[in-house]
Amino acid sequence: MANAPLRVLIADDERIARESMRDYLLWADMGMETPVCVENGALALDCLCHSPFDIFIMDIRMPVMDGMTLMEEIARRDLDVIIIVLSAYDQFEYAQKAIQSRKVFEYVLKPIRRVAFCEILQKAAAEAVRRKQAHRGPIPDLEGLRHEYLACLEHHCFENGLRTLQAPLEALLAQGNQVDLVRRFLVTLYTDTRMAALQGRTPSPHLPEDGLARMGACTEGAELWACFQQAVDALLPYLDPTTQAGRTKASAVVEHCLDEICKHYTEKDFSLNRLAEQMQLNPNYLSTRFKKETGVGFVRYVNGLRVRRAQELLRDMRYRTNEVADLVGFENPRYFTRIFKDLTGVVPSEYRSRLHWHQPPAASGGKESE
Repeated sequence: MANAPLRVLIADDERIARESMRDYLLWADMGMETPVCVENGALALDCLCHSPFDIFIMDIRMPVMDGMTLMEEIARRDLDVIIIVLSAYDQFEYAQKAIQSRKVFEYVLKPIRRVAFCEILQKAAAEAVRRKQAHRGPIPDLEGLRHEYLACLEHHCFENGLRTLQAPLEALLAQGNQVDLVRRFLVTLYTDTRMAALQGRTPSPHLPEDGLARMGACTEGAELWACFQQAVDALLPYLDPTTQAGRTKASAVVEHCLDEICKHYTEKDFSLNRLAEQMQLNPNYLSTRFKKETGVGFVRYVNGLRVRRAQELLRDMRYRTNEVADLVGFENPRYFTRIFKDLTGVVPSEYRSRLHWHQPPAASGGKESE
């Protein structure tokens, strides 16, 4: 999951020094906002008391309130911030004394060396993220929750599926700053539900309006949960076998088709004509029979399986979109993108960006392609 940018405060009485740090370092690339700058310790303390900061970079010698006094105030007020101390060479012993007597993450000798300083900032950022996660409490096993929900879906226990999700997600939202994480998770579940509806052999493959856009617009946890429930409720008639009028038990012919599709759908040359030839049947007859008994056309059924498999592969950042298309049986990446959007409501790259509620595997370094 992507963390919110870290907040940084810089306190240095030398204007050029503090503005150079602010303007010439790539803060966004390190996961940080552009720093707030002040020129003395008193202003810095006021900032720290009235607004939360993750990292505080301070010169040891400043007017109005010097670094030592400032650190005493930070300790007395129990302010949780990572402190990086800056000092000139002639203040080195003074800085060492500060470090030995106070909790200081790192000290940096002026003039600052950019590369070494960025490495220190990255270590500080990692520590800040670790502290935030520790404060938030444990994150529930979202992948396990997903499997429980899908099991309920498969057995048509829809209310049980929602009850399985509600308590863990409410606890997660109560930790604060977790709406984006929950949104990505619910988007994945909604896409799973929509795909299950398309594979449900309903007489009508035309599903209700896609709920992803409405879920994306939600800013509050309760609103997001209600939106997810409404979107899933709209799909339930397409999942419940008791509402699928005219559904009959598949014949031996169609059962054989379904078995062959499951075995070979990722092969690029797999087609209705190939299957009909293997079964020694007329392609038009097989196509009509398949759609009559399943409620879904042969091509749409195969594409549904391919897209579902593609969803699984897109969770692995080692694969580019073009590679996923190839692995699931599409020769043309553009056609894959069009079919994926038709069945899920989003293009593959957007689906990938929305679904990662856990830390993805290391990317291969290739450029994501559409």
